[in-house]
Amino acid sequence: MDAVVAGAAAPHVAALSYRDATLLGAVQGLTEFLPVSSDGHLAILQYFLTPLPAEQKLAITVALHLGTLVAVLVYFRRDLIEMTRQLLDSTRAGYLRSWAWLIIAGTIPAGIFGLTLKDWVEAALDSLFVIGLCFLFTGVLLYVASKAREAELGEDDLGFRDALVIGVMQSLALLPGVSRSGMTISTGVLRHFRPEVATRFSFLLGVPAIAGALVLEGKDVAGLDPAVRLPLALGVVVAFVTGLAAIALLLRVVRTGKLQYFAYYCWILGVLIAAASLLGVA
Repeated sequence: MDAVVAGAAAPHVAALSYRDATLLGAVQGLTEFLPVSSDGHLAILQYFLTPLPAEQKLAITVALHLGTLVAVLVYFRRDLIEMTRQLLDSTRAGYLRSWAWLIIAGTIPAGIFGLTLKDWVEAALDSLFVIGLCFLFTGVLLYVASKAREAELGEDDLGFRDALVIGVMQSLALLPGVSRSGMTISTGVLRHFRPEVATRFSFLLGVPAIAGALVLEGKDVAGLDPAVRLPLALGVVVAFVTGLAAIALLLRVVRTGKLQYFAYYCWILGVLIAAASLLGVA
């Protein structure tokens, strides 16, 4: 997930069509886990598709994250169940007990940033130029990580400092165009963890971040106009289905070491979006 903030209750607005909700859900599901920024793509689509104020766009974005939250819970259910067992049974061996505490530590920065930078994030949602720059930044980090050649650490090597650094980078994903999975996976690889280890930690780290956003934004999502809420429910289901597919795809990609292709995509999209904004095309 990329944005984690609290917002204010929203006023009455125009309806969200079922077509647009389906498109937004599909894009959310695919781009939440692929390192190309779901919030950035949703912000671009909403800029053209849905004439909603920034706080409404933010509530819709967070609501769609419910689908991808369920997707990650389903896909990594065995890890989550085993983590719970290790926490409840001190005699049960395994690294997932320490990962549980590391996930909590890594989530703290996003919570602090989300609560203090709400206005800045909402303003960024309406700035195509800022979104374009954020895509370019995501591409740079992905490219640098794709060239790392000393990523050999495993699950047992992950420590508090690693979790905190990864968590700080996750906080940057509050800005649309900065990918949460891109930041966390790339940072993990640059701290010399194997890509598959960094990716699993990234997904599990996203669970409390996404859940926290849903709790903080729950009132605003419920306050959306019924003309928005009903199609949005369809979008959430679509996000769940496409999210499952995206997780499987990314895990396959990181095993082959092809993160640079996502960097190329982010660069191309970032340049197009920033140029369109500067030229007044959008």
